[in-house]
Amino acid sequence: MRAALALTNSYVAGTQVDTEKALGATIIVDYTKGSSTSIEIKVELSPEDTDTAAGSSEWAQTLDPADGTLREWTFAATGKFAIELPESGGVLAAKKLQVSVKCTGTVTSSTTQVQVLTHV
Repeated sequence: MRAALALTNSYVAGTQVDTEKALGATIIVDYTKGSSTSIEIKVELSPEDTDTAAGSSEWAQTLDPADGTLREWTFAATGKFAIELPESGGVLAAKKLQVSVKCTGTVTSSTTQVQVLTHV
């Protein structure tokens, strides 16, 4: 899945990706900062084969294994970034994965594309 996401100051969900047979996933984020301060990325997983929107009860946001807090990634410079979700991150147990992006600051001239590569 590769999608250009329209940036706003609220989370915008990307396309749901089938991860039922995946052993992990790599999320590639291509971000042009423009006038924004940064972007924030969150990843949600679902154990169900569902088409409901992320954020509903079928979805769970990934947690930091070190302290159990909700995991979000922040990028404050133009560039391409990779987020690795290994099997231990729960991808293997999930049937669907969805990446959401939020912009902080002014959205003008800021763009992002997200690509999810599953490891099988």
